[in-house]
Amino acid sequence: MHGFRARAFLVMTTAVLLTACSGSSTPTATPAGGGGDVSSIKACSLLTPAEIQTALGVPMKDGLEQDSSGQVACNWDAQDNTESTAASISVATYDDAIWQTFSHAQGATPVSGFGEAAFSGYPVSGDLSIKQGGYIIDIGVAYFGSDQARVTAADSTFATLVLSRL
Repeated sequence: MHGFRARAFLVMTTAVLLTACSGSSTPTATPAGGGGDVSSIKACSLLTPAEIQTALGVPMKDGLEQDSSGQVACNWDAQDNTESTAASISVATYDDAIWQTFSHAQGATPVSGFGEAAFSGYPVSGDLSIKQGGYIIDIGVAYFGSDQARVTAADSTFATLVLSRL
């Protein structure tokens, strides 16, 4: 049941972003630095199962790539399906209306030190969203049974790795 909860958490997060980003494949605004074409990005190459295991302490399966127009995404689940641990990365073409709506939503908390701007806690706890170089990067960690400090630390670790690889 816990594995199902973790997958549902990440599927919901990805679905929210896919729905939000599906209105247009071109950004309404592009941050300084250009970028924005996600078609050449392989989301599952942005993190490895070993890196996720190091941060969360749980062996992970290989990632499952789930791409669409304007967004690439990868989801990783724990090797033991009874574990309630999962991680996800999505990189979407930047859309200012989406960024403004999500970053100012109730529950969104500004975070410093990542990209041009970042916030956490929205659309769900365990999410870290980053605006960088024409992209919106969303990092999701589902780690039921862990304290929020471990999830926040994993989000930070993953953000540093992903930003260095884009």
